[in-house]
Amino acid sequence: MLNFSSSEPLTSWTLNNQPEISAATEATTTEVANPAELAKQVNELAAGSHDLGIMHLILNEGDAILKLTFLILVLMSLYSWTVIIYRAIMIYVVSAKSKQHLKILNSSAYPSYEVAYQAMQGNSPIKELVGAALNSEQQYTQAQGALSQAIDYAEYLQRNIRYGLEKTTNSQDGGLSVLATIGATAPFIGLFGTVWGIYRALLSISATGNANIATIAGPIGEVLVATAFGLFVAIPAVLCYNVFIRRNRVYARSLDGFAHDLYNSFLMQSKK
Repeated sequence: MLNFSSSEPLTSWTLNNQPEISAATEATTTEVANPAELAKQVNELAAGSHDLGIMHLILNEGDAILKLTFLILVLMSLYSWTVIIYRAIMIYVVSAKSKQHLKILNSSAYPSYEVAYQAMQGNSPIKELVGAALNSEQQYTQAQGALSQAIDYAEYLQRNIRYGLEKTTNSQDGGLSVLATIGATAPFIGLFGTVWGIYRALLSISATGNANIATIAGPIGEVLVATAFGLFVAIPAVLCYNVFIRRNRVYARSLDGFAHDLYNSFLMQSKK
């Protein structure tokens, strides 16, 4: 038979043992909270260890072949941007000088081509064509005997103006073939880096026997960076190449019209 009698009241026992219960509860809570906190710290460390920058991927994760691939892409990018900036500056300078020299030719303050040519400051395709026409007239006049018997003045003038026109238009296209080459080859060089990174990832998987994140994170990162960098190099080169080519074609047509008018003007002067 149960005996409910006790020398110590129940209320007294509960109050006396409350600190022990609280301590046990706190210990249990600590034991439950510690794994969660530990898991959080592990996740933070893991995230930090996989936060790989581009330079880290190239310098620490890549091999010699991948580093060479990125070096080629960097050099191509630097060269293409050098050509782009230089071409843009030259287009602006040539356009400004051409407008200035055309204004001098159309001005009544310069009665002849010789005076207008001497007044032109700097270089432009307009000045080069006028200089070619003036040299043709001077050379043909000085060599009246043999030269006049061998070739007609109109044909001689046309050849010299045409030669000056071709020389001018060719100088406007300088460096554009390099932009076209970079725009065509840079994506394939980046693709080579992609294929090589996948190959290295497969080698890592076969060597370790398991396809976990730690094994393939570096090579896969190299794959993505190589592809993106190849496109980064190619896209500006292709866009600027198309812009420059279109501008040069329009400018070449305007120069061709000016050369035709210049030829007719010198030919009419020779008949006076």
